[in-house]
Amino acid sequence: MYQSWKVNQEVQDLKNTISELRKANQEYAEKLTYYQSPSYRERIARERFGLQKPGENVVVVVPEEKPKEEQSDTKIKKTSYQKWWDYFFGVDK
Repeated sequence: MYQSWKVNQEVQDLKNTISELRKANQEYAEKLTYYQSPSYRERIARERFGLQKPGENVVVVVPEEKPKEEQSDTKIKKTSYQKWWDYFFGVDK
């Protein structure tokens, strides 16, 4: 009886493993289909290589830098040990 139960338990475990593997396989197949699609290739070409379609205009947004007055104020307010920490660990570089 015990051996029969143990075999049945192992069979059930294997069925669960098969189910999980099939689910993972389905997810990988969906990802593969997406990665091979023209829309994915276009998105990658735009992001990595900065390509554009004919007639499109590309706009580059540059983050605004703090005014020099604000930057100098933060450096003045640092304590001595903070300045040493920044010096040794290259924070200001």
